[in-house]
Amino acid sequence: MKIEFIKGTGKSDKARFILAKQEVPQAVITRLMDKLDGKSGAALDRIFYQGLEKYEDFLTAMEAASITPAIAVEQMEKLKPVKEVKAGTRKTKGVLLAASVSKLIARRFKGQPEEMVKDFLDAVSKPEFTGAVIAQLTSFKAEFGSNALGFIKVSGRQSNPAAIAALRARRGQ
Repeated sequence: MKIEFIKGTGKSDKARFILAKQEVPQAVITRLMDKLDGKSGAALDRIFYQGLEKYEDFLTAMEAASITPAIAVEQMEKLKPVKEVKAGTRKTKGVLLAASVSKLIARRFKGQPEEMVKDFLDAVSKPEFTGAVIAQLTSFKAEFGSNALGFIKVSGRQSNPAAIAALRARRGQ
């Protein structure tokens, strides 16, 4: 007898691991796996049994099927679903920075993407480029200052004073 994984369809039907009609929610197993990372032997057994103490029926089914905690962990690891991330849906800092730099490269350089990136990297690796960027940032900071988050402002654009006054009034300041 083996442990099976049933993928849930939503909030009311959550993912779960099943053994002989006994179920354990995937969330419980996920948290348990984090605690078991790098453990073996008696430590693994103890943490496993403590983590599933609310699921006695599942532990009883494991015992009846002669499945040890080590075997159960191995089976669950194999069954553990891999999160699918659709291309372009996750916006990490690196992805956002790459998107910004890509737009800059596309507007300033011609040719195939590999050549464009190479030309860009060649341009930014020159010492005079670094000096020019530092001088420009220093100029922006002197002329426009920084915002509340510490970013250097790049224009003299002011926020709407009426909107700020209304926000202050609403906050009671």
